[in-house]
Amino acid sequence: MTFADILNLYNEQLKDIEERLVIPLGSEIGTINNLISSTINSGGKRIRPLLLLLTAGLSGYKGDYVTDLGTVIEYFHTASLLHDDVIDMALSRRGKPNANAIYGNNITVLSGDYLYSKAFLKLLDLPGKEYARVLTKAVVSMSEGEIFQLNKTGDLSLTIDEYLRIIYGKTAALFSATCECSALLGDLSPEMYKELRNFGLNVGYAFQLKDDVLDYFGDETVLGKKPGTDFFEKKNTLPVILLLKETEGDEKAFICELFLSGRDANDRMIEFIDIMNKYDIQNKSNAFLKQKVDAAASSLAKFPGSIYKDALSVFLQELNLRIN
Repeated sequence: MTFADILNLYNEQLKDIEERLVIPLGSEIGTINNLISSTINSGGKRIRPLLLLLTAGLSGYKGDYVTDLGTVIEYFHTASLLHDDVIDMALSRRGKPNANAIYGNNITVLSGDYLYSKAFLKLLDLPGKEYARVLTKAVVSMSEGEIFQLNKTGDLSLTIDEYLRIIYGKTAALFSATCECSALLGDLSPEMYKELRNFGLNVGYAFQLKDDVLDYFGDETVLGKKPGTDFFEKKNTLPVILLLKETEGDEKAFICELFLSGRDANDRMIEFIDIMNKYDIQNKSNAFLKQKVDAAASSLAKFPGSIYKDALSVFLQELNLRIN
């Protein structure tokens, strides 16, 4: 089984979620519908709904609520992207203009608020309060993570623990909540509930770690953005944290001066990447990432064999394969 096989296996269900993402927007303000529809249709891979489908199957659930939950989770993710692009002053994503580049910051932020509200309304249609509790806690963590990252912008003393706190909020919280919803759907035992939640948590950490590593070592044509975007925005991520532990004297002074100069550092990035390569930062970052992938695999191993477990193993392999 390959990752492409998994996508083909769930093609119809993912199409169903895709349609549900756009059809019920229903605002009387056409700008809202157009902005959100164009953002939703801009090429996202629907990783979170796919993860929900796979882990719901792993939990033994075969009902229809998984599609509704997948739509809600993707709404939350998309709303966060609209807000993030305004905060980061980013004008493109995957090589295409962002909503804020087309509609401006004010309308984009308010459209993100609208999408959050639609997601919460849709949650109210689901039975029980547990799904709402789990996903609302994740959204709270997402907001805290972004604010904490803003507080730490330009901070070269950022620790690994503080960095993990940031990426928990940015990414891992929603991944963990996605798997927790699957555990609720399948009515798992407390022990297996915890394992599935931890699986999602570590997959989320790995996903964001991979993105942060690729920001320095990825292919610009694949990423759709210039390497070093985080650096230009003065966001201290794992590669820089590890590099600062290795360097001293003139090298460390150069890195600090370059980092604090922000976007003005563009013409000196080659020299910076050379220092990273000197200290093997890519491999050291990937080793850290692999710890999270291995932790997720350890949780997955606790579940009995099934096609869903096999598919999730391929999902993890895909993370590992794509970090270099």
